[in-house]
Amino acid sequence: MSAAALAAAALLVFALQATKRAALPADPRVEDGLYFVADKVGDKEGAPPAKNLGKLVVLTDLAKSDPWYALVTRLAAAKKAAAVLSFPAGEPQRAKAELQRELPEFALVVTKPDHLDVNVHFALLETFAALDADPFVDVAFGYVTGATLDEAKAFVERIVALSSKRDALPEKLVDFGPAAQPPGQFSGPAADNLAKGWLRWSAYHRTVDELLQRKEWLTGAGILHAGGHGMPDGIDDGLKGKDLRTLRLDLAPALYFSGPCYCGVTSAWFAPTAKGIERRVVKPEESFALAALARGVSALFAGFDPDRGETCSQELEHLFVHGDALGYASKETYDGVVVARRQPALELYRYEEGKPAPQRDLIDTMTGGGACRALFGDPTWKPVEACAPPAFDVRKRDGAKELELSWSAEKPDLKQWALCDVYRCEGGWTHRVAFTVEIPLATARALKGFEVKEVSAQKKPLEYRFATAMVERHGGRALLHLYLVFPARGQQNVYFVERDFAVRFAFAK
Repeated sequence: MSAAALAAAALLVFALQATKRAALPADPRVEDGLYFVADKVGDKEGAPPAKNLGKLVVLTDLAKSDPWYALVTRLAAAKKAAAVLSFPAGEPQRAKAELQRELPEFALVVTKPDHLDVNVHFALLETFAALDADPFVDVAFGYVTGATLDEAKAFVERIVALSSKRDALPEKLVDFGPAAQPPGQFSGPAADNLAKGWLRWSAYHRTVDELLQRKEWLTGAGILHAGGHGMPDGIDDGLKGKDLRTLRLDLAPALYFSGPCYCGVTSAWFAPTAKGIERRVVKPEESFALAALARGVSALFAGFDPDRGETCSQELEHLFVHGDALGYASKETYDGVVVARRQPALELYRYEEGKPAPQRDLIDTMTGGGACRALFGDPTWKPVEACAPPAFDVRKRDGAKELELSWSAEKPDLKQWALCDVYRCEGGWTHRVAFTVEIPLATARALKGFEVKEVSAQKKPLEYRFATAMVERHGGRALLHLYLVFPARGQQNVYFVERDFAVRFAFAK
């Protein structure tokens, strides 16, 4: 998160209540205690139904008379879209009825860069989450745009050319950004310590000139992963959008995972000031996101607002673990936001110019940092094979009266970002237990509540907070999301210092 965002977040810190194992709190979003969302779909299938798996729609706010509409026509034909759905600019919620009619698994959202901002993105997330009764985002989606029509057309042609290629990415991963401490850290290639078969390069630099002297390191990568703080025009003390353009850096064919704040902004963004929220605009030719798209990336994962680099790393890790469609890396982030917010429906804030910051508290600030992240590119594309183990290997015991889920490990793999939480730790980070398992539909419908039977290390109880379980219905399946966090203790967080972990959840039927 940027320094300005951290300062704003600090003003929002509030006292979290600690009522372990209490009945459902009055406001579970901010108060501790067990929180359970049962299956809300019942005998219906939810969104999308199983028969619609693979179904893609194109969603757009472009008029048919607009020259940019050629992007819609091209993608709809090339991707065999089931439908083209329209909404007025800035009002994606107006497409809800058509989306409920189609109930797609995927959507390509085609628009102009000045039609996008975090408010529009949040409205789209809420719309996609409202297609069935559970609070989870129901559609995996990606944005398609460009600084100019020609650049947008070039991005579309890359999407079309790559959409059927499973092995299109070289197994080269480059981490880069400003070094936290000098000197610069240039090394590699070395075998990635998580993703089998991938080679990792490190290009953390003291000044951006130091990186540009080795700019060939960024060429030919399958994945680029950027760290640091940021603004809409680029990385603080690092690459800017203008650098990508003037130096004509070749980023193809990489998937670009951008961790710095605001680096997904394509036009308008919202800055907190002493006089309230100020709406600002980055020029198309200076936007870092649009420059990355122009310089050949196959897809971009980035945020419209202040976000956290840990979330970016979790999206990348998702692809290594699951090898599924790009849109599901973003969906896992949105799922995590839903679970951390502990609400029966997804409701996000909006910025209003001249008004105070809309975040009610630190929970809004931190979960908003996850919700603001987005994919630019084809959500259906599967370019990465599964090549890493999951962080939590969960065992299930489904009995007549109880479902038990358990996890144990002598020592979790500290290289995995899935162990890290940034939503429930007073603005810092801590460790967590967080996983999703598929359960039978009959079991999902029968669950009435849950309790935490055990959270321990070395056979001694561990303190934990915000134990949460929520049922999602998606693609004809029932998914159970589990989550709890440990108190934030910096380098004394439990996975660093403990061993022999055991966790058990029991769900009554």
